[in-house]
Amino acid sequence: MQRQPGQYGDILRVIGRLLDEREKLEAEAVHPAESDDEAAIELPLIRDMEIVEREAFTTVYWKSRGTIQSESYTDPILAQLRKEARGLRGKTTGDRHSDRADLLRTLGEELDARGLSYNGIAERDEEFVVSGIEDGRYVTWSYPHEDLRALNGQRQPQRAAPAADPAAPEPRAFHWRFFWRRTQP
Repeated sequence: MQRQPGQYGDILRVIGRLLDEREKLEAEAVHPAESDDEAAIELPLIRDMEIVEREAFTTVYWKSRGTIQSESYTDPILAQLRKEARGLRGKTTGDRHSDRADLLRTLGEELDARGLSYNGIAERDEEFVVSGIEDGRYVTWSYPHEDLRALNGQRQPQRAAPAADPAAPEPRAFHWRFFWRRTQP
């Protein structure tokens, strides 16, 4: 399904987060957490990632430890994942091995700003190659990771904090009261 621009920042962030989590799990499987020898893990474990838009779903392909893997997501699944991701905004995931979620979110924001509808995104070495339709023409653009990291750093302070849940009760002001008791020696 050819999505319209305006949704890519959230969708690509969700896909990036899923890949970051998968990479973390694979790193733990390859090298258990009991050992402090992080150097034994050759990162990134997930390489040659591709995102392909299909008629009714999106498929993500990647190579991990020499094996090509894939996962497909329908629009309802992506909508649910986007909802869950919005709930995680503002929370840090400091134990990630990759910044793919941030890179893909920033790439999605760039695609939204350009009005580009992508057919495919391929990660090669330190860049994303995007092919799609812009202004009625088929185009291919490269986005180096370094540029996306710089844009992400600039946009980070401007991104909204998670919205408050309207069903949640209003927090009440809390006041500490200290009582000192004198004791007689």
